[in-house]
Amino acid sequence: MPFKADCRQDLTTDLVTDDIEVSHRNIISSLMEVASRHIPRSTPPNGKTRSVPYWTDECTRHVGERTEARKRLRRTLSSIDAEEYRRIKGVTQKAIKNAQKVSWREDCSGLNDRTKLEHVWGTLRKMSGARSRPKISTLKKDGVNYTTNK
Repeated sequence: MPFKADCRQDLTTDLVTDDIEVSHRNIISSLMEVASRHIPRSTPPNGKTRSVPYWTDECTRHVGERTEARKRLRRTLSSIDAEEYRRIKGVTQKAIKNAQKVSWREDCSGLNDRTKLEHVWGTLRKMSGARSRPKISTLKKDGVNYTTNK
């Protein structure tokens, strides 16, 4: 059943009650249910997204500790917390740099004369954290491109 027909079937006046909060909740939940049936969702193969190839669980743990220390410092503004934050910040930077180094060494150890240049440049791009942003296509209906709100 197409999205429009599914909306017509599920979004009826039965959802509207005298209480505006209940009506709002009913409409939103019904609309979200219809949308979840029609809008495809994809997940990464391992269930997690990583911004850079060298990122590890240890990096995530250290960044979490650094964030907590920064929050504590902003809350208390004490010199002891400032010192602790700087220490944790250094440990976090060291852990991330170490993860980068290990990952880079692993990638380089796998290189040989048959390695495609495309793979090497792709690895470099991933290590730098650069991501390509796909161009959003224009709305097209019946062969007509719509570029304005009208």
